[in-house]
Amino acid sequence: MNHHVVVGRVAGVPVPVYRAGLNKLTTPLGPAREYCPVSLASPTRQFDVCPATWEHAVWYRGKVYQTCSAGHARAFVADPNRFASVAYPDDAPVHIAPELVRQAFPKKFEFLGYCPVRLLRDRGHVDGVMECAVQYGGKLYAMADEAAMHEFMRTPDPFVHQKLLKKLPPRVAPVPLASLPANVFLEKTMQKTITAALDRVGTVRPKFPFMSMTASALLYIALTLKAQNPSFRDHVRRKWQQQLDQASQKAELVQFLAKEMQPTAAPATSGTSKVMTKRDSGSYLEPRKRHPELDNKLATFFEHQRGVGIGRTAV
Repeated sequence: MNHHVVVGRVAGVPVPVYRAGLNKLTTPLGPAREYCPVSLASPTRQFDVCPATWEHAVWYRGKVYQTCSAGHARAFVADPNRFASVAYPDDAPVHIAPELVRQAFPKKFEFLGYCPVRLLRDRGHVDGVMECAVQYGGKLYAMADEAAMHEFMRTPDPFVHQKLLKKLPPRVAPVPLASLPANVFLEKTMQKTITAALDRVGTVRPKFPFMSMTASALLYIALTLKAQNPSFRDHVRRKWQQQLDQASQKAELVQFLAKEMQPTAAPATSGTSKVMTKRDSGSYLEPRKRHPELDNKLATFFEHQRGVGIGRTAV
């Protein structure tokens, strides 16, 4: 047996562990175990976890009592009977993982989820995070960061029993989008995108060959939404933009034919009430009086009747 241990056992005095040469696996710990008994016995009751190296540990009457600092080790040696009987703190604050916090539902965080450390030190309303949650006295507390969490776990009582100078601001609970009514859900999630598409179709007013105005407008809106979908990759959006550009060209084709083929009124001649037109409805217009591109565009227009038109492209 180590000489210092023999002397300590005979004299009944504490011996620093570094001088005793004890085995960590076979030497029992004092009742406070990994907590410093000097800190636990202090007026502020601090929960100081001692280093696992036994750097400041003391051997006394067959047990090792860990302390958190050299000063606390000296305090233990000076009055061992006072600190040797300090029991393990069953109510010590415990860091809780986010999964356990969720399992504790419907239990809520104290202080409305604000960090109690920041409330006391800075009087600031800083949100706590689940990653820094602590259970103490059967209640849950959320700290803003790890530094605040360690400070709370060392001396929780001042933060738990603090008196607030004013009422905490109420928390606004987030409302899941899926629980909203259909019209509100669409407004919150798609209002800007759909409004932009509607503005565009209202400006262009597309009419595709051999399609109704309603079907043309719906197709144009669908292509616009596809071309502007932020969840698509760039090359997919470019693919739909090409489809939108082709659709715009076909809408321009119909607009061109409507303009060139409708009767156009001319001023009445003097002495007659007959109105002359560029072309009477259903009458033949000589080639020299036609627009140079009219015949080609008419041929393109009738190609769509044979199925060569706006195709459907899948992503």
